[in-house]
Amino acid sequence: MYFAKEFEEFCTKRGNTLRVDNRSRTYEDIKRALEGCADVEAIDKYVCNQTSRKETVRKIMVAFFKYLEQEKGEEILSVLFDTRFYDYPFERQLEIAKYLHEPRKLVEIEEHFNISDETRKKDIRALEEGIEVMGARISIHKERRHGEVYYKSTLHPVFLPLNLTEVYALTTYLEQKLDPDDKNTEMILSISERIKGQLSDTAYKKLYHHNRIKAIDNSYVDDESLARDQKGIRMYLMKRDKYCPFLWEGKEYAGTVKYRDDDEYIVLENGERFDADPNDVYFLTEYLDYE
Repeated sequence: MYFAKEFEEFCTKRGNTLRVDNRSRTYEDIKRALEGCADVEAIDKYVCNQTSRKETVRKIMVAFFKYLEQEKGEEILSVLFDTRFYDYPFERQLEIAKYLHEPRKLVEIEEHFNISDETRKKDIRALEEGIEVMGARISIHKERRHGEVYYKSTLHPVFLPLNLTEVYALTTYLEQKLDPDDKNTEMILSISERIKGQLSDTAYKKLYHHNRIKAIDNSYVDDESLARDQKGIRMYLMKRDKYCPFLWEGKEYAGTVKYRDDDEYIVLENGERFDADPNDVYFLTEYLDYE
């Protein structure tokens, strides 16, 4: 039929530009399926019903649709343009953890990720138990709101494929630039140590040849827990522009922390700048309105 013929032409002209494993077999399977598709809606259904390599097939079909639009002047209306699948459970589970920065119900997770009830159950179970990534444990938790169950996570997985020069810049060089009297330094050094903990023994010896390799805890630190700690409260206030009670010279105030032009300072609720070094005040984090 029409789509199968055009797809064969697409494969000849554009097929080699796509990164596809088992390219010949994959294209042949798609061509055979297209022979039974009378319209775009049928193709969409075919892709959405795939049980494996669904994202790979979707990308191929999107490239094919764009080819039809550019080369044949056709207008293609397909749900595949604005849909994303995940060929690997681990990748999808990381995306679910990010999606749950805002509490979500199970049905929202299923709809957003275009997954079945069975797949959703496996992903949620894995994330509740925690999945290990380079020594860090990625997990989510559930909470009840008005009788309904929601899932939530404050974790934001960040993976940077760095060369050793970049690792050196983020660790050794950065550490030398930090002010040891600044309370924020402790948190930055902790991040630096967690980067070191992900290196191979060979890389560690090249960068820190004067130091012995040591076990480094790369456990995830919950955002609220860090915000309620003196070493993290100031950075949290900068990030969220929130106000928190604090003590200075025996009196209680409420303010937030600002950072502009290499200057860190406190601003009170009335908008006035507070005449005290943020390092010298004690924030009453137990009264912080965290969100």
